[in-house]
Amino acid sequence: GRGQLNATATRGRGVCLPDPQVTVRFRQGGERFHPQGRQGSHPLKKCFQEWRIPPWRRGSIPLIYYHDDLVAVVGYGYSERYRTLPDQMGFIFSQL
Repeated sequence: GRGQLNATATRGRGVCLPDPQVTVRFRQGGERFHPQGRQGSHPLKKCFQEWRIPPWRRGSIPLIYYHDDLVAVVGYGYSERYRTLPDQMGFIFSQL
């Protein structure tokens, strides 16, 4: 089910955001995501396929947005655009 989300500030991990004001959404279709360590953005559907997430689970995975940028797919990945450098504080998200 849709439980609580936890954001933890962690040095050198997750996403580095100018401010912690994020919104949580669920999949609508057509989203694009740029996973850390990958070139360019990809359809979120393709990422879900690569992560072997069955279609019936995809709609319940929280998506973290900073303004209109998809910065985290909870439990699966973080955005390259907001990569946290080793000496920076970043946020990691988990579902409780």
